[in-house]
Amino acid sequence: PAVGSRPSVVAPAPLPARGPIAQRSTYTIQPRDFLRWMSARAYGNERFWPEIYHANRNVLGPNPDLIYPGVRVYIP
Repeated sequence: PAVGSRPSVVAPAPLPARGPIAQRSTYTIQPRDFLRWMSARAYGNERFWPEIYHANRNVLGPNPDLIYPGVRVYIP
């Protein structure tokens, strides 16, 4: 490259807008999801994330901060 030139940087594509999550259904965790965001989409309020966590502790494990894309959870 020429002296002083900068390599081109391509910004990542924005995530698609995500709609509401139906209650009493299953949901597959997507990249960059958080239990708080899933709660806001399902119940209209982030503070109900423990409801989702406790209903899925058997698949999410002991740490609610570590959730992984591709895991199917139940939205109570």
